[in-house]
Amino acid sequence: MPINPNTVAVIGCSHSDLDFIDNNSIPNHDQAYSWIYHAAEDFPHLEFHSFARGGQGSLYFDLCMKHAVQQGYKHVIIQLSTETRFVVPIWDKNFNKPTWKEDQISKNLINFDYQFNTVSITSDQAIESIRQGQEDLNIKNSMFDQMFGSATPHIYSDLFCNTIEQLYQDNFSSFIYFTAWNREDNYNNINQSDHVFDYMFKKYGKYHCVKNFMDDSLHMNYQGSKIWYNEYLKQALQQKIILD
Repeated sequence: MPINPNTVAVIGCSHSDLDFIDNNSIPNHDQAYSWIYHAAEDFPHLEFHSFARGGQGSLYFDLCMKHAVQQGYKHVIIQLSTETRFVVPIWDKNFNKPTWKEDQISKNLINFDYQFNTVSITSDQAIESIRQGQEDLNIKNSMFDQMFGSATPHIYSDLFCNTIEQLYQDNFSSFIYFTAWNREDNYNNINQSDHVFDYMFKKYGKYHCVKNFMDDSLHMNYQGSKIWYNEYLKQALQQKIILD
């Protein structure tokens, strides 16, 4: 099915992931809440397709970007993350099944869940993505130990972030990218001097943010994500989402 020209693909990690909350619950202080919900409410004339997945980094983002180009999306937003993440494919008996599972969250918001089996590698932990029929999967810790010591995630992330405009910008009518969190760098094209977390910490104080704007996993709650969206991102969406 052709992509509606008013559709925005959103790519990111857990700081944008719609699956971190119960979609039927009332937002509360102790629960992570994606900024994408606020954007979808603010722009009812746009349809948002979220490809954000927890624990993911530049390799997954690059996969999603290529998917967006292939599918004909005109508008793309990328929320970049830390440079230490990578994704590794594992055995998948459902290899020939559809890649993306769609979940209609609201009238103009759809969540796309990547269905192939992968393991997300982060700097301090390995997250097993247990998908269809993978309950008995056993991966040795030595595999993770070897990957944690590799420079490949850093190198790939640097290459991806430093070539993102050159490789992708001309494929879309509207193209926005920004960094939620990174140890060293702040990549964005929305004229922000800090990544999201530094912006929040500098303006409101780290202690106040952690106590009032985040859940126990240090993801933004409803109030935190609303501030993030309204103060950090909304103006860029208003200026850069150009409809044909």
